[in-house]
Amino acid sequence: TEKASAETLAQLQQAVADMAQAAREGNLVRLAALDMSFHEMLCRASGHSRLLDVWLSMTVQIRTFIDLTHTLCLPADELVCLHTEVVEHIQNGRAEEAGQTLTRHILEAGDCVSKGQAKMLDKSDACL
Repeated sequence: TEKASAETLAQLQQAVADMAQAAREGNLVRLAALDMSFHEMLCRASGHSRLLDVWLSMTVQIRTFIDLTHTLCLPADELVCLHTEVVEHIQNGRAEEAGQTLTRHILEAGDCVSKGQAKMLDKSDACL
C-alpha cells in the first residue's frame, strides 16, 4: 500500500529516534546495527517475501563487512537524516519518493564500499 499502518510508522519513527540517540552518543556500532534493523523492518512492512529474503541474505554480508572493517559509509548525522527523510515520505504516503531515497542510499553505500571510502568506527565502539 502507499501509506504505512500507524503501528509500522510508529516503529519506524522509534527506530530513527534510536538511531539519532546512537549518533549523538557517538556509538557508531549501535548506529550500524539500528540501520540494519530499520531496513529489515521496511522489508517486513512491505509484505514482499522475496524482498525480505534478499535483504536477510545480504544482511550477513553487510554485517560481516562492518564487523571486519569497523566502517560506516556515511557520517552519522547524514545517516539519520536520510532515514528521517524515508520515514517522512512513508508518513505522507509518498512511497515512490521513499523508494528513491532508499535507492540513493543503497547505491551510495555500495559505491563507498567499492571505493574503500568507508568511515572507520572508533576502536572504543567496537564490541566484537
